[in-house]
Order: sequence, then structure tokens, then C-alpha cells
Amino acid sequence: MSDTPIKILLLEDNPDHVDLFISILELTSFHNAVVDNYDSLFVGLELLNKSPYDLVFIDLSLRDSVVTSTLGQLEKIKAVCPVIVITSLDDKQTLLDIIHKGADDCLPKSELNDFTLERIIHYNLDRAALYQKLTHSEASYKDLYHNSPIYHATFDLKTRKIINCNETLAKSLGWKFNHLIGMDVLDIYHADSLKEAEAIHTQLLTSGYDKVENKHLLLAQADGSSRDVLLNISIVNSSGAESDRCHATWVDTTARVRARKEILRLQGIQKQILDAIQDPICLKDLDSNIIACNQSFALLAGKDEEDIIGKNSYSVFPQQLCDEVLPIEEEVITSGVPSKNETWVTSPVSKQQVLLEITKTPLKNDDGTITGVVGYGHDITERHKLTEQLEHSAKHDSLTQLPNRYLFKELFLKEQQRSIRDNSVIAVLFIDLDGFKQINDTFGHDVGDEVLICASKRMKDAIREADIIARQGGDEFLAVLTNLSSPNDAIPLVGRIISTVNEAIVTSKGNSMNPVNISVSIGVTFYEKNGLNLKELLREADDAMYHAKAAGKNCYRIYKQ
Repeated sequence: MSDTPIKILLLEDNPDHVDLFISILELTSFHNAVVDNYDSLFVGLELLNKSPYDLVFIDLSLRDSVVTSTLGQLEKIKAVCPVIVITSLDDKQTLLDIIHKGADDCLPKSELNDFTLERIIHYNLDRAALYQKLTHSEASYKDLYHNSPIYHATFDLKTRKIINCNETLAKSLGWKFNHLIGMDVLDIYHADSLKEAEAIHTQLLTSGYDKVENKHLLLAQADGSSRDVLLNISIVNSSGAESDRCHATWVDTTARVRARKEILRLQGIQKQILDAIQDPICLKDLDSNIIACNQSFALLAGKDEEDIIGKNSYSVFPQQLCDEVLPIEEEVITSGVPSKNETWVTSPVSKQQVLLEITKTPLKNDDGTITGVVGYGHDITERHKLTEQLEHSAKHDSLTQLPNRYLFKELFLKEQQRSIRDNSVIAVLFIDLDGFKQINDTFGHDVGDEVLICASKRMKDAIREADIIARQGGDEFLAVLTNLSSPNDAIPLVGRIISTVNEAIVTSKGNSMNPVNISVSIGVTFYEKNGLNLKELLREADDAMYHAKAAGKNCYRIYKQ
């Protein structure tokens, strides 16, 4: 039983009887039920329209309704929820009359006790639940029957009159449903199939056969056209009936028949269409045997078409390629969902590798059954090279080839998650080249670019492989020192960056006697699960860098609040 209290509407105008009902109810397992009491029939009817109740207990004689009037409203109440009449009458015939008037149950007041009340509540709740399930099941069956794609009809074996049919049959043939009921079942057959249909029904009536299976016939539509169908009939023995009934189903094969004819027509031009396409295309069956291809596919395979058709993929392509492609094809066949992937293929003609964007789609027959795979490839080698170049340019500084600030943010977030997981420390560095503006002003921007490139390489060489160095812009760089046990572990690495960069640079416009001297000032801060985001950490590191500048440059300072 549900823990939710049931709701009872008690229509009773005698306060003593109300108190008695509630006191007895409290002795049952439904003691927590919510009971709403009213002494008016019409107030009760209005309440039932506004809020749901599980049960209604009603006295036939109420303040605003005599017995006959109350009895006349029972059917209306019963449509909402079970209604139990509580009555002072207890003779059997009266109780039966009340139930015939629409009550679900009767409870004589003389028999009102906790046992009887609990039994009646259980019984009516269970019956209401079963009735609801039955109603839902019946509605579901009718929905399935009338919306089935298969035509259904029941007809009398002797008279051939249609007794019942589904909406699908009526709609598909263009008839009104009511018009089909009572019609001779032979009247729905097309003239080209009428004699065969009549012979089938005569055989059922006279030969003792109890079924007909998979007969190809034509049904007539109201507009005079026909539909191809597959007929099945079974005799249903009806005890007590004057004659047996037959249940017939017709599977509409019109689309399948027409598609088959269309396929025959298209086969003559299919090869021309395939060969006109420059991308390689092939069709395979469920066992990966090639059943059709175009000339581009044959060229890719390095074989003549007659040496490909009917062959298994492993007989045409290298095993490594087949091992890569076949699982994808199996997934497409199983799921029915197209797939797209990129695969490197070595051309047997040029011996060069090409990148193919290969699309696999299910190959289906007339009724939608998957019978294989259609595969076609598009050469995207040049597009792939261009995409790689664009992706690299979007995330790297064009001069130094270091990550730019956008890629730096991505890399930092990954290291931040690893730091949280490994309980390690991250050092964030803000690096500024000392005196770079003077170098640009003195030697020109070309020398300045050489200095930036050289300084970038030195900083990258100074840090560990797992660390990150990026160019912020101008003469500013960012770095992340990862997987540190404590902040002290960062100090030697920062010192190494300073000492490595602080070596004279010989540029293309200078000489060993006149090198360019460069140094860096570094601000350092740390991420130690302190909740700071990258923007806040860079602000701290930038602040510490300015303190390093103020301390004479060519040094580092650690951020202090």
C-alpha cells in the first residue's frame, strides 16, 4: 500500500454518523486518510470536478437531495472515482437496486465496523486500479490495431461479410470505415485478382483448410487503382455462432514491388552515375564482399573492376587497412547510423599516402533492412595540411613559435587540474625582457626580432619538458613550472632561466665584438589550491615582476601580499 494518504469525500449530513465513520476509519490501516465531509450533494459534485478523490462515501438522503435524486447522480460520481453508498437499509434487494443504479458498493450502517470498512476500502481501491489498467490496456490495443501498418479484417466465413477492420485498411484503400463494415470481403479485391481471391475463399469454405499463407494479390482502392498485398487468412472457431469467422491480414507490398521495378530500370544507368563521380565509391554486403564500385575506387585499389567485384576486402586491400576499416563498417551495420572518419591510404599507383575522409552509410533494401554498407572517400590531404597550419598559427606566436596566450590558458587549466589531483604546486611566471625597447630603437626591429627568437629558445631550453613557456606579446613572456613539491622547488628553475637568457647575443647585423646584451626580470607567484584563477595569478606575477624591475632588473621577485 502507498504511503500517501488516500482522499475520501464523505457526503453525510448527520454529524453523529460522520463522527462514527471517522472513529471507525481510525481503527483501520487507512487511519491517516484525508476525509472531507460535506452535507450537500451538489457541493460534493462540484468538489469532484475540481480536486481528485480516491473514494466517495455517500448517504442517499442529504440536506439538499432526497434518495431518488441522489441515486440519479451516482453514475456521474462513479465516472470520477468509486462511490460507496452508506445506507440505513440492509435488505438484499434494496442493496442490489442501489448498485444497479450506479453505486460501486453498499455499506449498511448496521454493518459498519473497522473490519468491514477496511475490506470495502481495499476492495474498491484495488478494483479501481484494475479497471484503470484494463481501460489503458484496451485503449493501447485499439491504438495498435487501428494504427498497425498491416491491414486487418474479420469476416464471416459463409457470408463473407466484413465484421470488423482496422483504420489502416480503410484509409489505405480510400474507403470510409463504416462503409467497409458489412461489405463482402471480395469487393475490396481488384478485378485482376478477383478470381483468385474467390477461389481462395471457396477453398476455405469447402476443403477443410483453416489457413491461407502469403498469397500475392491486388486490393482495389476507391479511385480504381490497386495496391500489391501479401494475404494471410486464419479461421477462428466461434462456439455457438452459426458459422466460423476468418481473420485476414494484408501486408502492403506496393512500395516494394514498385521499388523492385525501379531498381531494374536504374541498373542500366547506375554504373554511369558511379563512374562520373571522382571520389572512390564501393558497396559491400554484410560479409564485407564488394558488390559494386566505380572506376575511382578501382584506381585507388590498383586493380581492374572485374578483379574487385565479388571479392572480400582482404583480397583487395592490405590487412592493416582492412583491420582499421571493417570494425567501423560493422558498427554502421549494427547501429544503422552513418559514420565518418579519416584514414591514411597508400596509393598503389603513386606510392604516396593520401588522407581520405571516408563516409560509411547503411545499404538498405526496399523494406529498410540493412544489407550492407556504402562507402565513399574524399581526398582531404591538402585540406588537412592547411588545417594543421591554421590551427598551429591560431595557437602559436608567429615569430617565436611559442604558444600564444590563448594556448597558454588551455595548457594552464590542464596543469591546474593535474595539480589539484596530484596535490602538487604550480609556479606562474611573468617574464619581461630588460631594455628591449632600447635594442629596438638602437638596432632596429629586425635585430629585435632575432633577440626575441633567441631569448625564447634559451628560456625554453632552461625549463623542463613538462613546463610551459609562452609569449604574451611584445617583450613579455609567461611560464608555468609544473609538478612542484613546494614553492622552493621553483627557485632553481627561475634562476636557470635568468642565467641562461643573460648571455650576449650575436645577431645577423652584429659581430662577436659587438654583441647584444639581454636580461630578464621575472615575477613569480604560486597556485596551491588557493582558489585563484589564471587572471588573478598573472596579476600577482606581473606585480612581482615590477618589483624585480625596481630591484635593478636581471632578477626575480616572489609575489607577497
